[in-house]
Amino acid sequence: MEDFTKEDPGRGEPGALDELTGQLRQDQDKLEHAHGGVRKSADTIREHWHGKTGQAAAVTHDVLLTSIVNKHQAIDRVVAACQGYRDTHEDVKDRARVWVLQLEQARQTIGTATSLVKGPQNAPGMAELIESATRSKTAALLEEKEALERLAALYEERVEARATFQSAITDITDETHGAGITARAIADRPRSSKPKPNNTSPWELGQQWLTGSGPRHQEFTDNDPFTKLLREHSHVMDVRDNLRALLDRGRLPVGPATADYSYHLGGGDGAAKYVADYSTLATGGATGNLAVTFLGSYKLQPNVISLNADGSATVRFVVTNTSDIQSATHPPVIGYTDWWRQIIGDPLDSVFSHLGPMSPTTQTITWTETIRP
Repeated sequence: MEDFTKEDPGRGEPGALDELTGQLRQDQDKLEHAHGGVRKSADTIREHWHGKTGQAAAVTHDVLLTSIVNKHQAIDRVVAACQGYRDTHEDVKDRARVWVLQLEQARQTIGTATSLVKGPQNAPGMAELIESATRSKTAALLEEKEALERLAALYEERVEARATFQSAITDITDETHGAGITARAIADRPRSSKPKPNNTSPWELGQQWLTGSGPRHQEFTDNDPFTKLLREHSHVMDVRDNLRALLDRGRLPVGPATADYSYHLGGGDGAAKYVADYSTLATGGATGNLAVTFLGSYKLQPNVISLNADGSATVRFVVTNTSDIQSATHPPVIGYTDWWRQIIGDPLDSVFSHLGPMSPTTQTITWTETIRP
């Protein structure tokens, strides 16, 4: 659609616009499905979880519902702009057709008349022919001027409609509704090989995920506050004790641990873990572990680097996590079932899979410590 010119403002085929409109309608269908899923999730939270923890989870759902509605409305504006641009194109194309034809004919006449005027001057009858060609050229020049003026006006109509369309596209891809690609490109500069201190707090990580601000990936190492918090989590302490027991029995080999040491909120004990982890929201961090409140479930991979002469072991711990809309909205126990993932979680992730508010962020937390018998 972008190959129109001042001399032919009706150029272009609307197929690309029709395809875009179809894709936007599909996105709206996903949003409507997601809205129903989130509302169902919110109803489940309010039915089964009370007090400040339940209120905090309910507030997250309300913010999400508002975001979904805003996205839907933004898409409506783009669809309307698409249709407006398409209508303008068809209108301009119809009106430009006669002026494009007049321009072509005028220039053809001008070319023919110019050739005659430059031809032999003394041949019999040439004087009258040259005079006629000169009159034709003069008239054709006026017709050319008129056609160019009319086509220029139609070109401006097309440009104005395109600007409205582009404005709607900009709106849907900004920080409020969509990708925020420019901001993300600035935020996600390549990381250096030597990690820099990272003082981002769990509260800030949550805010960045919710608003779409900040880097899409965060790395934390030994001395970072977030790492120190995570190392104090009861699950990490249990893993440490398990490794110590294996070391005591001489059954701790060098290399990555083969057992699953990840932290899960599913299963029969998931509700108790959920309450303990999310109690921090009600107490401002005075109870529980704020790092785990943000992470939820996380993958933990211990890697024994060496078995030392004094009987100790040097172990590197690597925690990886993805924060997405599915992990933020599922309730305890039922929220970790295949049913929840397929019916509610996956549709939500498909809507918020791009950059921007509530889109996925990732974290890697790495530290090394010595395990002693």
